Amino acid sequence: MDKLSDYGMSSEGGSDSENRAESTDISEISRRQVRDRKISPAERRTRRQASNIRERIRMHELNHAFQSLREVIPHVQQSRKLSKLETLSLAKNYIMALTNVICEMRGEDAPYSLLPVQSSNSLLSECPDPDKAKR
Repeated sequence: MDKLSDYGMSSEGGSDSENRAESTDISEISRRQVRDRKISPAERRTRRQASNIRERIRMHELNHAFQSLREVIPHVQQSRKLSKLETLSLAKNYIMALTNVICEMRGEDAPYSLLPVQSSNSLLSECPDPDKAKR
């Protein structure tokens, strides 16, 4: 290893941080030139279509993951599908309940206090912040 680099200096005469700053300035200028370059409407349309396809695939994967989560979380059967928020809330509460069961089996205090929501139309039970719920 070069002894100058051990002290933050390069063999070209400047410090590594100065060389990085120059490199950053050059790359920033290059990015601006690419960004400011005129893009044809056909190229813009092609890029937008590709971006839309990637986003559509991402959303399908996310929705598939939510559906998989809905299938493994125990809940009262409803005539409608659980929303994403309901799914996440149930998953959080289920994990907290299982954590309490494990802690109690070990003879430890349950770290979470599970309290039902006062809303009559919700099947979810909310917990206070886990840090505040610790005993």
